Amino acid sequence: MDNGWALFSAATNGRLDVTKYLISQGSVVDRGMDDGWTALHIAAKNGHINVIEYLISQGADVNRGMDDGFTSLHNAAKNGHLDVTEYLISRGAEVDRETNDGCTALHSAASKGLDVTKYLISQGAEVNKRDNKGWTPLHISAKNGHLDVTEYLISEGAEVNRGMDDGLTALHSASKNGHLDVTKYLISRGAEVNKGDNNGSTALHIAAKNGHLDVTKYLISQEAEVDRGTNEGCTALHSAASKGLDVTEYLISQGAEVNKGDHKGLDITKYLISKGAEVNKEDNRGLTALHSAAQQGYLDVTEYLISQGAEVTKKDKAGKTPLHHAVQNGYLEVVKALLEGGARFDIGDIHRQTPLQLSVIRGYQSIADLFIDHLNSKNGHLDVTEYLISEGAEVNRGMDDGLTALHSASKNGHLDVTKYLISRGAEVNKGDNNGSTALHIAAKNGHLDVTKYLISQEAEVDRGTNEGCTALHSAASKGLDVTEYLISQGAEVNKGDHKGLDITKYLISKGAEVNKEDNRGLTALHSAAQQGYLDVTEYLISQGAEVTKKDKAGKTPLHHAVQNGYLEVVKALLEGGARFDIGDIHRQTPLQLSVIRGYQSIADLFIDHLNSKLDDTDFPYIYLATQHGHTSTIEKLVAKGANLNVRSTDGQTCLHEAIKLCYESRKIVQETDKLRKISDVYYKGELSTERALVFYLLDNGAKLDVQDETGNLPIQYAKDEVVKQMIFSRNASPDINLEDHGVSLDIPPEVDHQNDSYKITITPLRDPPSVDIQDDESMACFGIRCDPPAMIFHQPVKIRIPHSSLVGNPDLVTPHIVSRAWDSVKDLPVTSRKISSNSPDEPPYCRVYKRHLELYIGHCAEWWVLLPFEQRVIRHQLMCTPYIPDSIQREQRFEIHLQMHADLPGMEKNIEEEKKQQSYRKNHRSVPFSVESKSGDVTVTCHREGVQVESTVINICKH
Repeated sequence: MDNGWALFSAATNGRLDVTKYLISQGSVVDRGMDDGWTALHIAAKNGHINVIEYLISQGADVNRGMDDGFTSLHNAAKNGHLDVTEYLISRGAEVDRETNDGCTALHSAASKGLDVTKYLISQGAEVNKRDNKGWTPLHISAKNGHLDVTEYLISEGAEVNRGMDDGLTALHSASKNGHLDVTKYLISRGAEVNKGDNNGSTALHIAAKNGHLDVTKYLISQEAEVDRGTNEGCTALHSAASKGLDVTEYLISQGAEVNKGDHKGLDITKYLISKGAEVNKEDNRGLTALHSAAQQGYLDVTEYLISQGAEVTKKDKAGKTPLHHAVQNGYLEVVKALLEGGARFDIGDIHRQTPLQLSVIRGYQSIADLFIDHLNSKNGHLDVTEYLISEGAEVNRGMDDGLTALHSASKNGHLDVTKYLISRGAEVNKGDNNGSTALHIAAKNGHLDVTKYLISQEAEVDRGTNEGCTALHSAASKGLDVTEYLISQGAEVNKGDHKGLDITKYLISKGAEVNKEDNRGLTALHSAAQQGYLDVTEYLISQGAEVTKKDKAGKTPLHHAVQNGYLEVVKALLEGGARFDIGDIHRQTPLQLSVIRGYQSIADLFIDHLNSKLDDTDFPYIYLATQHGHTSTIEKLVAKGANLNVRSTDGQTCLHEAIKLCYESRKIVQETDKLRKISDVYYKGELSTERALVFYLLDNGAKLDVQDETGNLPIQYAKDEVVKQMIFSRNASPDINLEDHGVSLDIPPEVDHQNDSYKITITPLRDPPSVDIQDDESMACFGIRCDPPAMIFHQPVKIRIPHSSLVGNPDLVTPHIVSRAWDSVKDLPVTSRKISSNSPDEPPYCRVYKRHLELYIGHCAEWWVLLPFEQRVIRHQLMCTPYIPDSIQREQRFEIHLQMHADLPGMEKNIEEEKKQQSYRKNHRSVPFSVESKSGDVTVTCHREGVQVESTVINICKH
């Protein structure tokens, strides 16, 4: 877990010691977690005042909101933490700050308790503040039954009768939840008992609806109107009917009119009738209880009402009988009960529509059949048809899908009805919305007699639908008799779209061309694959069907099989030679299609057919799998060796796409065992599948330094710290290392607030600038130039540089720092010399260690570090290395070159190259040799860039 989560956990549990430690180690105080929660938010929620005080002292933003707009003050108030509330306000928390829903801290406090409510109001919180739905703190306290809070809010000016956007007042809220004490108090302070909401519902309606008898009694005692109706005419008695007898009995005992419609439960119905309710009483829409019961499908209530004398043919104001309402909603059993009770299906409403017509229009076949059976006629459907036409029914009128009565008769094989309709002017070749005629439908359903009659009435045998399908194609799915007859009548056998195996064999035996195309370029194999007909597919392939033939959209039969997920058909096509790398007109291959559609088994089948390791040309598959979150396919392709780092046309890799998926509003990434394990092992099960996929790609070689066409690295699409830390923790942080010189540059996250990419370079410098170096100080190491010039960092950048100075106590060293930058205005270099600051957060700052130093800078420039002698610093440490000739004979005397040099990175390597040219090499420490010493002077010379700059004579005594 990264430090962000650790800090959040410490704040959650009130661990001040851990909180302090984590912040001292660099944890960001205001780092946001999921949903925007920070350490301060969770500490405020849990009431950890000591942690809160420390977080704010470290710069935590008191007014920072979460994703839903809740601040720390909202959290403290909502959970009743008075001390936290007081402290947050003392540190600048905005009292009336609103959430995304318009709620203030006072709204939150009103749901919890009195103390915080009082304090917020004392600090200026607006008592009548409305949220986005019009809720005030008073509504909330009343809803939750907090009498003390309600009393205090009203004493501070809360408006008792103020309504929400839907018109509900505090009294409505209290009544709905059965809070009698709050209800009494609100009325005592002027709450209007009979005030209605936008629907006209009063507190009494709501109390009765929710079965609160005590509140109901009290409201009536306060002159609530018992028979007050809503906008739809519903009274409190109607509302009570859905809850129980106690409220209902009480309302009736108080004079509620029992003759006001809208009845539901059987017990209530019986009770109301036993109390004198009129069975046929109408509401303001003309509806009786029987209308309502039929409309809702309440069979028991319907039967009881009929037994009590309810009029089954009574019309409402729209002219509809109870039977209309039952048919309208398809309640077959209720229709039966009404018919048994004397209902008639030939009564029209104000639009002259009968229940019978309605059943036909609605397509309720069982209800229509029930009506037909009641006609008691010899020919059944024919009599109904004759009856409807005699009543003015339009013969060629189509339904919403264009089907006419002739289509329906042909579909069901009613030859007599078909003949009658044609005799009354039905158009034989009229097509529905899809272009299907009665002949198509009769042939499709295998009705040979109807097919013959339609052809005798000049039905066009080769008439095509909108998709080019003829009656012969339709007949193919039912049987040979209709097919043979159509062919005998001249139907063309080469018009594609074949289904049943027997028909397919029959047509081919009659000379049908296997690869014949229709007007969309589809062959029989395309159609079989599209429909998933395995037997037909295999037979067509055996008869020479071209498995790679393209239709006009460029799709092969394999495209169509994959499109619909027919695995077995896909296998058959592959065995027949189909290729999954052929693209359609959009260059989409079957393999790509399987990935996009998420057909894992088909994608696996294709991947298994890959005989070798995937190369860069196979990139689209794993890229598409990543785009669509198909983790199983990704894992399979990775196992095959797919390259995660090949770039798409816009320069992006799989990692770019995976990071962007983390911020999609809909979650599309498939969870697999591997992703679940990543979440469980590394994030305690709290990592989303999208972020786990990013983790998986990183673990499998996804590179972090690939820029897309806009110059963005994958990390630049990361919007949260979890994903960023995944990247930084994989040793892929933006560090620059100069291995030959031992220098590293550590660039922290968000060092530059811009989204633009940038390139930072560092260069070691041997020559110091023209700076006045005092006799009591020396250069600590070589200099560093950081480019681009004039670039300013929003956070300090750390440079680690080795040095060769002997430092007695590094903690006592305060270096001087020299920088040289170019002044673009004066077009001159500007040199600056400063003493190191006391903190890395205030650059320039330098910390000296035994063998290296760390320099913190705030901008690009040339940088040099000077060390004063008096701070226990000796000049440079010198290295003395013996070099011997490459070739040495036993007992031979030779010269040893003792090479002394400053212990600086890179220098020893240069000396080795120089000695190599002199045929000398560095002696290995494991090879001993003896040196004969003689008295005399040793001259030590210092060279810089090949030029002697200093010479010193050292006197050595004889040993």
